[in-house]
Amino acid sequence: AGEPGPVRTVIDRPFHLSYPYLLQLGGSVYCIPEAADSGTIQILRAASFPDRWELFATIATGVPAIDTTVFWHEQRWWALAALKSRPTELKLHAWHANSLEGPWHPHAANPLKSDVRSTRPAGTPFHHAGVLYRPAQDCSATYGGAVVLNRVETLTPTRFAEFPETVIRPDPRSGFPDGLHTIAAGGTRTLVDAK
Repeated sequence: AGEPGPVRTVIDRPFHLSYPYLLQLGGSVYCIPEAADSGTIQILRAASFPDRWELFATIATGVPAIDTTVFWHEQRWWALAALKSRPTELKLHAWHANSLEGPWHPHAANPLKSDVRSTRPAGTPFHHAGVLYRPAQDCSATYGGAVVLNRVETLTPTRFAEFPETVIRPDPRSGFPDGLHTIAAGGTRTLVDAK
């Protein structure tokens, strides 16, 4: 009904989890939580939504991936994430697969980009008028300061090109004027994570 339910833990691990990226596909619900401290990108499937989750697939291991975002584009699955190369530097990496279950393959051109203004994923990529747009965080002034909508010109297993189309900034008159962290599709609703 669009109303938040009670807060409770549904996925518990001995390391930090955040950015619970959700997919609904073929009657199943999947979650790709950020687990950078574990060094693994995993896809979990709800055995009983939202309380019980099981491992469905592993996208990559040995990577400190932040804000992994998974989506379907041009007949394949894509996973994009920011990897920390230094404490203040993030680089965009991608993996692709023919099936959500995998096997997943790293993009031939990894890392794809490193720009504090538009690298870190910030929600659900979407198609509009035949064009793929990828939301990313603009962290140039502060973590999660704004969201950039990148127009993806090329995304193939060997090539990648995107360009910032527009920046969405927080409303300074709102109760959350300090930043926008995420914009995500939620059925007929758009969810915005502001600070």
